[in-house]
Amino acid sequence: MTSTPGPLRGATSDDDVSWRSRYEAPSRRMAGVVPRLLWDVSYLTGTWRHFPSDDQAPRYRAVAAAIDQGLTVPGAILDIGCGNGVLAHYLSPPAVARYAGVDISWVAVAAAQQACAGLGAEFLVADLRSWVPPTTAAVVVFNESLYYLVRPVQVVHRYAAGLHPGGEIVVSMYHER
Repeated sequence: MTSTPGPLRGATSDDDVSWRSRYEAPSRRMAGVVPRLLWDVSYLTGTWRHFPSDDQAPRYRAVAAAIDQGLTVPGAILDIGCGNGVLAHYLSPPAVARYAGVDISWVAVAAAQQACAGLGAEFLVADLRSWVPPTTAAVVVFNESLYYLVRPVQVVHRYAAGLHPGGEIVVSMYHER
């Protein structure tokens, strides 16, 4: 496992992020703070401690099954907004060997590296709004990450342009009733 810390390429303004979600943090409580810091604070304060949980397992299994369907195409499996790396635990061995999780939070990536030690997954810190993958992807996963963006369709189109021919985009959105 490796991490690629460092300055982001093509950083965008803070107004690209819309913290519209059912979670209070990162949200209005910390408005005006740099997005990376918002996410780091939210992971440090336990906002995301409910991942992993048994009630989330069926959704993660469904996402993993969709990823497995894209393994016939060469290229990486990119989990954009990977958080603490929960999805990597649900992937088949051939999928996890090609998996790269990307998250804006250093804290989340460090947790993912620790939780997924020995799986063969890679994690790196980058801003999904501006990061450019270094290679084509077989599958790009947006697992509960698109609703934090002001322009999610534009972001999906940008990543779709970097897919290997025949590759796929997997989107998972969750709303608790």
